[in-house]
Amino acid sequence: MRLKTTKDGIEGAYEPSYFFMRLETNETLDKNLDRHSQTFIHEYIHFIQDIFLPYCVRNNVNEIFRFTYIADRAKKEPITRPFDEWNAELLCIDQQYEYTWGAITQIKNAKNIIDYEIETHTIEQTKARVFKYTAILAKDKKYQIGARDMLEYIAHKIESKHWSTDQPDFPYRTMDIIFCTLGLGDIPDMCKIALTEFCLHNDNPIHHLFQIIKLIRAGELGLQGVEQCFYHFDFLNYVLQRLQWASQGGFKETIHTKVKRRLGDLQNYLNKKYPAGQFRDISDWIEEVITYISINLKGKLYFSELYEKNKEEFLVEVDTLIDTLGIPLIFNSLDEHISLLPEKFTKDNFVQFYVSYKFNEFLNNTNKTCPICSFCESSNPSIMSSDCIEDVIRRVAEDNQCPFGSFISNHEISIVR
Repeated sequence: MRLKTTKDGIEGAYEPSYFFMRLETNETLDKNLDRHSQTFIHEYIHFIQDIFLPYCVRNNVNEIFRFTYIADRAKKEPITRPFDEWNAELLCIDQQYEYTWGAITQIKNAKNIIDYEIETHTIEQTKARVFKYTAILAKDKKYQIGARDMLEYIAHKIESKHWSTDQPDFPYRTMDIIFCTLGLGDIPDMCKIALTEFCLHNDNPIHHLFQIIKLIRAGELGLQGVEQCFYHFDFLNYVLQRLQWASQGGFKETIHTKVKRRLGDLQNYLNKKYPAGQFRDISDWIEEVITYISINLKGKLYFSELYEKNKEEFLVEVDTLIDTLGIPLIFNSLDEHISLLPEKFTKDNFVQFYVSYKFNEFLNNTNKTCPICSFCESSNPSIMSSDCIEDVIRRVAEDNQCPFGSFISNHEISIVR
C-alpha cells in the first residue's frame, strides 16, 4: 500500500502481514524521526489496521500458514526454486484473496460508477462463497473494488482531515463514490467510515457492505426508524454492535467476538513461526500488542472514533500508540532501518519479519544472490562475502550468522542449490 503526500512529497509504503514500513527518502532515519509527518502517519494507520481489523489479521495468519507449509516441506526434502507446489488449501486461500482484495492499480479521476459485475466462487471444501465486485466506469473502464479500497479510504479520510491531499480517486475515494451510487452520499463521513470499518471485520468486506446496507434499509432489525442510523453515528454504532453473522464453524459472531478470535489465531500462528525460546522479544511484543488491542480497541469502531478527534487529540492518540506498540521496522530507500519499538525491545529479532518477506521473493526466482544484500550493505557490510552475491546457499551452509542464514537455520529450511 503506497502513498505520496502533497506536503512532504515523500512516498511511503506499509507491507501488510510483515509489520514494516518504507519511506522513500535517502535521508538517514533515526529515533528523532518526525512521527507527526503526513506520510508516516498514513502508513502507521495501515499498520494499526493490519494488527486490529479481522480481515487483515486473517491475511496475516494465512501468510504464516503459507510459510509453515514451505518450512515443513523443506524439512522432508530440499525444496527447489522457483517454488510453486502449493496444496489445495493454499490455492483456495489465494483465490479468496484475489476475489476480495481488489485492484492494485490507481485511477486518477473516476467520476462515478455506472454498474457492478459480481462474480461468485464457492469454496468446495467449506461451501462458503466469496464475491468479486468489478465496478463499471465511464468509457468502458473497469476496476475491481475490494478490501484495499476500504483500507485506503479509511487512512486517507483520516489523513485528509488534517492535511491537504492530492491522491487518485481510486482507491482513496472509492468508498465515497460507492456511497453516492447507493444513495448515501450525504451521510456524515464518520458514519461512512464506521460502515466501512465494520465490514472489514468480515471475510467478504465489499459484499458485506452491500448486504448490511440492504438489511438496514429493509427495516428487518426490529428497531423502529432504523434506516435513520445512517445519519447518526451513535445510533449506527448501536445497530452495528447488535448485528451478528454466521461463521462457517456454525456459530454467530459480532465485531467483539471476531476480533478476539482472530487475535487468538494470530498469536498462536506467530508463536509457532517465532517461538519464544528463539525469539523472546517477538513473542513478548506480540503479547503486548494483543493485550493492548483487547483492552482498548476490541469491540470499538476505532477508526471512526479516530477520525472524529481534532488534530491535537489525534496526534496524542498516535503518540500513545507509538509509545505503547511502536512499529518493528522502518526502512528508507537505501535499506537503512530503524525501529520504533518501546525501549525494552531490541530490533535484532524483528529483522526476521523483513527477512521473511524477502524470503518469499527468493522462493519465486532462481537468483543465487542473497535477497537481503542491500540490507546488509547498509547495516553491517563487514559480515558479507563474495558468496552473498555468487551463491547464497553455499554462504549460509558455511556460515549462518548473517540475517538470512540465521533465518534459514532457525527454521531448518533446506533449499536445492
